[in-house]
Amino acid sequence: MQRSEEEGKKWIRLAADQGHADSQLVYGLFLAIDENVPECRKRSFEYLKMAAEQDNPDAQFLVCMRFFLGDGVEKSVEEAAG
Repeated sequence: MQRSEEEGKKWIRLAADQGHADSQLVYGLFLAIDENVPECRKRSFEYLKMAAEQDNPDAQFLVCMRFFLGDGVEKSVEEAAG
């Protein structure tokens, strides 16, 4: 049985919403890549931040860069520096 991309995203989001850090990272990236509009960029940042707060190093790096660039969040060099 073939699964669609949307079906995969649904399951990743379910895991992300239950607190799975790797799923939060992946879903945050899906939102950033697939839906390049300001509201989705904000939602993307929220998922990345949840993963970062669970010590996911990839998410921590991406959150830092998003703060530095002001991408989906207010630009803050201080927050980026940690």
